[in-house]
Amino acid sequence: MCNCINVLATTGLVDWKPIIDISANPGLVQNKPGVYVLRVVAKGDPYGEELKQRYVAEVTQLNEHKKDLFHKCGLTWTPDHDRNFIEKRLDRLRRIEHASEGDCLILYMGSSKTLRERLEQLLCKEDRHTIDHPIRVLLLNGWRIECACKPTSDYAEEEDQLKIVFEREHSGRLPPLNDR
Repeated sequence: MCNCINVLATTGLVDWKPIIDISANPGLVQNKPGVYVLRVVAKGDPYGEELKQRYVAEVTQLNEHKKDLFHKCGLTWTPDHDRNFIEKRLDRLRRIEHASEGDCLILYMGSSKTLRERLEQLLCKEDRHTIDHPIRVLLLNGWRIECACKPTSDYAEEEDQLKIVFEREHSGRLPPLNDR
């Protein structure tokens, strides 16, 4: 079993909350600069090509309103813009698709000038974060995900240190949704 949760606890990342609870009540997270980590609590159905295609089609259809806005501004827009963006982000899920029970549960490590706003972006706001689509797909597929946050003014440096520690534990690899 991976030792990451214990290592993260030594850095002060100990108060894990379900990401769904944070989405419903953003006040659970301080609106300060800091670092955050997402982990799997329980796996749902495996991610696969069928779900990917259905999700991309539904999100692309929902984003049709962008077409009118682009045209009003004199810009060209096609559904392929959204489809290509989403598919690139969902490709990150392949690293966890066949993960076994003993694998690491950490999905992502990040930092922000405002933790509350960043976590709201993952679920509540338009597609502004690089992992919002993968997280939504996992949640729609029955996965349970938690988040731990740590306020710190040196958030960029703290994130770098967390990633160094993680890479040491995992032969130079970053969490699956950090890996590009």
